[in-house]
Amino acid sequence: ANGAMYEAIREAFARGMPIYAEDGGCVYLCRQMIGADGQEHPGVGLIPAQACFGDRLAALGYVEPVARRDSLLLRQGERVRGHEFRYSYLLPEEEPFPYAYELPGGRMEGYVQGNLLASQIHIHFAQEPGLVANFLAACRGPAQKEV
Repeated sequence: ANGAMYEAIREAFARGMPIYAEDGGCVYLCRQMIGADGQEHPGVGLIPAQACFGDRLAALGYVEPVARRDSLLLRQGERVRGHEFRYSYLLPEEEPFPYAYELPGGRMEGYVQGNLLASQIHIHFAQEPGLVANFLAACRGPAQKEV
């Protein structure tokens, strides 16, 4: 594991730097990653979950998640479009878990806490220019300190 990188990311989060992570980035930010072979690897630790890999697709296709709470990109109740293509799933280590999105059928996905939004969904940013504007506003926000 790259301990210096893990620590730099944790420090940036603690200072209020906005962090947006998709798919592999979401996995990387978990406390632990477990390979399809059962081998365990430490993660950054910002997401209180294990990222568990299998040898078969865990999700594939287009989705329209709805934000469960306010985040860097969306306000609670807003819908976006994206797609999933992954072999992993998140296993939360704490309850209640602050899921980022709810998908049709009631499936929960992602993680949102303060200045962090992470999900295994690839959001289609061209659908709504406001998504990028929201992220840039968070980057310029008052919570930012020298990074």
